[in-house]
Amino acid sequence: MTNTPTNFTQHDLGIPQYHGFMNRNCVTIAEVLREAGYTTLMTGKWHLGISSKDKWPQQRGFDRHYGFIPGACNYFRPAYTRGITYGNDTITITDPDYYTTDAFTDSAIQFIGESVKESDRPFILYLAYNAPHWPLNAPPEEIDKYRGKYMKGWQDLRLKRYRNMIEMGLVDND
Repeated sequence: MTNTPTNFTQHDLGIPQYHGFMNRNCVTIAEVLREAGYTTLMTGKWHLGISSKDKWPQQRGFDRHYGFIPGACNYFRPAYTRGITYGNDTITITDPDYYTTDAFTDSAIQFIGESVKESDRPFILYLAYNAPHWPLNAPPEEIDKYRGKYMKGWQDLRLKRYRNMIEMGLVDND
């Protein structure tokens, strides 16, 4: 791990409601719950202040964080300035099979396991995936599983899935 400085530009829109970071007039759920005795964990996207570390997750109530600070990153090869941080340090990803969705899930599972093992305190985990962001990416083997599934359009597939849910008893016939 390295302690690489962050030279991000501030995303200040010039209005009080949005200076590109979460100001101290509001609190995070992690700040509230940590004060109430919870272990507070986070993996994934922060996007609430990139200009300085005093706005990062661990300074806003999270005991542990693994993810990225800006609004999006490369799913497979995240790198500075849109790279991965662990705690308050930027880290370099060298794994050729790295995928943010898997890494954030694995870190969440690890954080929960360690939290439960180390303490009987309740915990909260906030997990914010990169997956719903631009551009949508997945490993080729995941994409291949769905190739051709939508060729008849969304409506046909939606109706088929809806009928299956009714047959399974998951959705009331009415």
